[in-house]
Amino acid sequence: MRIFALETDIEKVKRRYITPDETEVFTTHRHGFYFIKTIFVDVLFSILLGAMAYLSYVNDVMAAFQVVLVALGVWGFIAFFSLLRAFLDWQYDFITLTNEKLIIVNQSSVFKQEVNPLNLHNIHSISTETQWLNLFGFGGVRIVIKEAVQTDLLLTFIPRSEDIVAKISAAITESDRVSGHTS
Repeated sequence: MRIFALETDIEKVKRRYITPDETEVFTTHRHGFYFIKTIFVDVLFSILLGAMAYLSYVNDVMAAFQVVLVALGVWGFIAFFSLLRAFLDWQYDFITLTNEKLIIVNQSSVFKQEVNPLNLHNIHSISTETQWLNLFGFGGVRIVIKEAVQTDLLLTFIPRSEDIVAKISAAITESDRVSGHTS
């Protein structure tokens, strides 16, 4: 289903950028911890405001209850968009590797989708870095692009980032070998 710039069927997005002679190697999304980390403060503040509203109501302090209730309503409106963005980033951002290119999709809102198909020959280097002491099985993937204005991309909260980087590196090597390119 398509809602403005949001395409909820990632297979449709991939089909737009993968040619019939390409082979998909893998697709991965952000780790679920990204969503939890992003919404943590919003949820905590919402619970705090809700508790204040409840205590004001129970203690029959109607003026304080009304102020807190209005604050909770305003905060709920603001937090909704923050939660929506976190959900979209977690659910619809993905990386797809084929035998010819790396496709990076960033769905930052219902109104904005950024798709970055990188030919494997244009990737200068790729590396991984740990996040959160490597406790949760995710990390960052840094991609350095040859001769680009934006020299590198950092993708965070990627599950099994070491395996992902190894697969991308192997695909780059194989692509160079087949085409005769050297880095």
